[in-house]
Amino acid sequence: MHSVEIQSYKPQREMQEKMYKKILVPLDGSELAECALNHVKKLFQDGSCGEVVLLNAVVIELPWREINAGEDGHAITFDYIAFKKTFLDKSKKYVAGVQSRLSAEGIKAETATIDSNGTSHSITDYAQKNGVELIVIATHGYTGMKKMMLGSIALKVLHESNVPVQKAWIEEDVVQCGYCQPGHIMAASALLAGNPNPSDAAIDLVMGCLICRCGTYERVRKAIHRAAAMVQAGGAS
Repeated sequence: MHSVEIQSYKPQREMQEKMYKKILVPLDGSELAECALNHVKKLFQDGSCGEVVLLNAVVIELPWREINAGEDGHAITFDYIAFKKTFLDKSKKYVAGVQSRLSAEGIKAETATIDSNGTSHSITDYAQKNGVELIVIATHGYTGMKKMMLGSIALKVLHESNVPVQKAWIEEDVVQCGYCQPGHIMAASALLAGNPNPSDAAIDLVMGCLICRCGTYERVRKAIHRAAAMVQAGGAS
């Protein structure tokens, strides 16, 4: 995961008028997932960030081998409620720790832990039900055969999301390897927050600092124009 600086040519005052009221940051306890926090800090410093929600969607996998390992072929007694509580308590402790770290830097964040049957769907469902305007999630892109075939969590969230920038990215078929896309989507969202109808020159000015090794620059520009049309039609960027 690389770090991308989000730059805006709009004055700070104007950016504050177009701030995101609620940003969702899905976390799974990994260093990769926490890379997204750097982008959130940047948005906060720019005055473009209101409420931050740290979400941990917990997928509870039952230890079937242990459950079926009773004597004489009989299943052992298994306390699912206690088993589930252990996972959820661990999750709550983790996101509370991240919340404390952000608080020490002056960033106020809320936390949420949910029992999930599917991580990507749980993230987008939470976002839609709780008025989230921007989802900030880290990814390595397509790494390994499994992700090449099935897609990463970040890519699934992208496809399931109703956020205009993310929808436009899908409709214009921007993503190839996916490695640079979190930074591009973040930068495009920041651009539209300050300028809801950017020209090609304005797009190039903001997006020109980002590198795409697959050369999707033309599709990125088209996607931003498409997202701008959605925003003007009444959606949040």
